[in-house]
This record gives sequence, structure tokens and C-alpha cells, in this order.
Amino acid sequence: MFRTDLISHTDFHKGFWYKSNYSNWYYFKEQERDYTLNNLDYSTVDKNLLPLVKLLHKNNIPTTPSCSGHNYPEDYFEDLFQKIKVEEYIINSVGLELTNIETLEKVKFYHPTYKFLYDKQSFLSLIPPYSKQGVLGILGDFSYIDIKNIDTVLDNQITLFLVKENNKETWKELENAFQSIWKH
Repeated sequence: MFRTDLISHTDFHKGFWYKSNYSNWYYFKEQERDYTLNNLDYSTVDKNLLPLVKLLHKNNIPTTPSCSGHNYPEDYFEDLFQKIKVEEYIINSVGLELTNIETLEKVKFYHPTYKFLYDKQSFLSLIPPYSKQGVLGILGDFSYIDIKNIDTVLDNQITLFLVKENNKETWKELENAFQSIWKH
């Protein structure tokens, strides 16, 4: 079953993300998985993370599902909520086509009693601060990297870099830290 709640950023790496073919909403399927360098479609990587992800992959360091964080206006979220409610109807009736953002596998999410977890008021109050947060997971222990405005968490062999708000300069600082590792 797909999860449609606001997945903790510290859990982004614990499954696969599927994008709706109708809206910009993502559905999460929690499951054990491996992290390897595969043929990632880089168009699915947030632009502020793209140079860092490419650098890591060039150096044979796999990354996990990530998000740079986003600062969208309120009307974006109102429109998104309306589309999610349309998707609820589609899921209940004929099934919604979803695409795995890593493998590009297409699946149909059909569940006759599915109901989105949030009412409009709850969603609109929870989603703006949630969406501003960012995370990048990297296979290996890189918890020694210390950068202002980035919290680091080691979860088994995945290092999570967490930001409270999308900031291009902060992600660039992390990229520079990795570049300095390989310069020595």
C-alpha cells in the first residue's frame, strides 16, 4: 500500500517514491531496498541538489531519494490539494497511474476505500513548513562533515544531510566539502 502522509525526512530513504501522472504529489512505498548507482533520470533531481548528486555519483557514491526543500506560495498548495482530492476519486474508481522516480516503473494505485489523510485546513497548515525542509541521503558514513545549517544523522550506513529550509548556498557548501575530500 502506498503512503500519502507527510513522510519524515529522516525516512525518505526507506522505500521508493512514485510520482502521480496527474499532480505534483508523490506517493511513498516503504520497503527494504538497495542503493546502487543505476541509470537515474537526473530530471527527477531537484536543481539545487543536481550538481552535488552528479558529483557523488561520479565518485561512485550512491544517493538515496532526496529533496532540496521548496518554498511554494499558498495558492500552489491550494491547487495541489484540489488535485490530490481528484486523485482520491481516481484511486477509488479506476486506479491512478504512478511512476517510480528512480526506475521509471509504472504502476496503478487502485484502492476502493482510499481516503487522503488530511482535510484541506490541516493540509494547508502542515505542508508549507514541511516542504521547506530538505534531505539528501548518501550511502556511507559521512557524519564527520559539519556544515552550518545542516543536521547530519547516520542511519545504519546512510548519512542523512537535513536542512530546515532550501538554500542553494547550503547545498553548495556540502558539494564543496565533498570536492575537498577528493582533492586530497
